[in-house]
Amino acid sequence: MDRVLTYDFVTSLVNDVNSELRRPEPAGQITQLHRRVHALDRAITKLVDVAEKEEDTAEVVSRLRQRKEERERLRQELRLLESSQETIEVPRHIVEAILAEMREPLANGTLAAQRTVVKSAVDHIVVEKNRAQLYYQFPCASLYKVPPARLERAHTASEAAALSA
Repeated sequence: MDRVLTYDFVTSLVNDVNSELRRPEPAGQITQLHRRVHALDRAITKLVDVAEKEEDTAEVVSRLRQRKEERERLRQELRLLESSQETIEVPRHIVEAILAEMREPLANGTLAAQRTVVKSAVDHIVVEKNRAQLYYQFPCASLYKVPPARLERAHTASEAAALSA
């Protein structure tokens, strides 16, 4: 637990999460969506110009409404993709405070308090013939406004032994 409950470990964990979140695929999609929104803006402007010149505008108004709805749908998709590109930044003082809260019971708490901390950090252990894997999780919900999915990382037997020491 001494290895897991460190600032360097949590920073590494946050960097791993950021790597997973920072996918290259949406960058091209974002560019394409910006172009489509821009093209819809031009089409809407042209339809407004036509509507101002013509007397029978029912069809033009209908097409204008469709274009505006399509543009709004694309803008929503664009906002979603752009937000998926954001990275997680956790100030050091917040991480240190959470780690201190977890370390305190391990150092000075009752056995029940120590078990509670270990249970909050260890998801499960898989023991095989020549190795053991410790799957742990960090209470990431306390770091973020929106709780992410559970984060796991496997360890070899030697790493598992070092973590349990």
